[in-house]
Amino acid sequence: MSEKDLSDELLNAYLDGELSPAEAADVARLIAACPDKSARLITYRRIDQGLSVLYGGASEPAPRPVAAGRTRPGRWWLPLAACLLLAIGAAGGWGLRGLDGPGGEEQAEARIATLATDAHTVFVRENRHAVEVTAEEDEHLFRWLSNRLERDIFAPPLTDYGFALVGGRMLANETGPAAQFMYENAEEMRLTLYVSRSTEIEQTAFQVTEHDGVRAFYWVHEGFGYALVGPLARAEMLAIAQRVYDDLEGPAG
Repeated sequence: MSEKDLSDELLNAYLDGELSPAEAADVARLIAACPDKSARLITYRRIDQGLSVLYGGASEPAPRPVAAGRTRPGRWWLPLAACLLLAIGAAGGWGLRGLDGPGGEEQAEARIATLATDAHTVFVRENRHAVEVTAEEDEHLFRWLSNRLERDIFAPPLTDYGFALVGGRMLANETGPAAQFMYENAEEMRLTLYVSRSTEIEQTAFQVTEHDGVRAFYWVHEGFGYALVGPLARAEMLAIAQRVYDDLEGPAG
């Protein structure tokens, strides 16, 4: 699969979870190396989330018009939906910004969350290949990823929250190498921590995004983007994200 294969149809199927794990992994890799496709995926997700708000929450999928002769809904309705959501936001204080592709800090922040969530979704499904380097070789893992990202990096311990490190892997995006660490608890629930360079933003506060029951708390500090991704409740995710931030970027960092 190559970049030219990233059609709207394929992005639509990827967003809706209709691809096999192998296909989803290929699409995630291509999206990571293609900023305009990443931005388009962000747009799709924001509108999906907005439609869920509009139609009463995420417990029921928002209705999607089906064009005659098509076997799947597609997103030909996006411009209309965006206009509708923007109109409602203007009246009620809720808005949808950044729908025109890359441009500005909000899009750069959102790309971090999207890439982290995509990688999380792909690799938490894996058993034998969930990580490249296991926690038994943590010193090698941290040294390897630190060298590639040109910054000291490690996986903060989360045993206080019941999560043990499984291991990690190297990924890639438009800014170069990225790192993913994976954690698991006794119930086999998994969290991932994504770390990547941020060439467009130096510093941000915590932000949060949600998609299909998965939350991503993300932030940028000193030119690096971080995202903690998992299915825990918002308050639990925030507490763990704060611990990760303190460990990685505290007074000694």
